Amino acid sequence: MAVALSLTCLSLAGCGFRPMYGENNTALAAKDTGGNNKLTQVRIDPIADRIGQELNNLLRDRMNPGGQPDVPVYRLAVTMSEIQQDIAGDNDEHVRHKILKVTATYTLYPVKEDKERLMDNQTSRITVSFDTLDDPYNDIASYQDAQRRAVEQLADMIAARVAVFFTNHPEV
Repeated sequence: MAVALSLTCLSLAGCGFRPMYGENNTALAAKDTGGNNKLTQVRIDPIADRIGQELNNLLRDRMNPGGQPDVPVYRLAVTMSEIQQDIAGDNDEHVRHKILKVTATYTLYPVKEDKERLMDNQTSRITVSFDTLDDPYNDIASYQDAQRRAVEQLADMIAARVAVFFTNHPEV
């Protein structure tokens, strides 16, 4: 058992593996002049619609839980779209199962030069499913739950991709 663990650790060290949130990470753990990591220096632009507001709040919680930075170094612009599709029904021609496809396109800019793009038009897509009934309240609640699940997954994905970008580009 100890031999297998040692071999695994050696193989990870040989491939350049670095923990993204560990202390040895030069991109995220390196302290800037404000004493914060690079994710906390990202200002997230307002995102349109209610689902966009939810994504904005979740991204802020994941990237800079202290709120928007006072003096941001980077700016993240996000646009969203969603498509609802019927995928299964019953004999009465009532659609009972639907999918919701939510897409977020985002660009990371340095605040000093808005023309330069660090991450240009990155796209994250999430598909979630939900059921409907003949009860309008239940259908709305089910749809809103699907939106919430999709936005939570998008927030995780976008925050992770931005963190990986900073890890792979410590010079920015």
